Amino acid sequence: MAAPTFNPRPAQRPKGGLALARAREDMAKRQQEALLAETGIVIPLSEWLGHNNGPDLLASTAWQAYAWRKSHEKAWKTPPLEVVKLRCKRAEALGLSYREYTLAILDRGRYL
Repeated sequence: MAAPTFNPRPAQRPKGGLALARAREDMAKRQQEALLAETGIVIPLSEWLGHNNGPDLLASTAWQAYAWRKSHEKAWKTPPLEVVKLRCKRAEALGLSYREYTLAILDRGRYL
């Protein structure tokens, strides 16, 4: 019985799912680049040329919307009752509503 020979080339995958998906992604990217080129935005020849690893211009903003929503919920979370009473007194003394006073605190990062 002869020993099996080593084949340096792996078996070719049939053209199908993964190759088709990559081809569609490449086509969509080329279409987006063409639209940007029409508006005057220049795409560099290499995707890493002059790239500072910042967010992609064509990327989705879903993460930014999620982060903004969570930050907003955290900032406007109802504080303990004692803090609300104290803020109401201070807001009344300044002639502001509770919401305006709280907004001023959040905007400046310090109490009035």
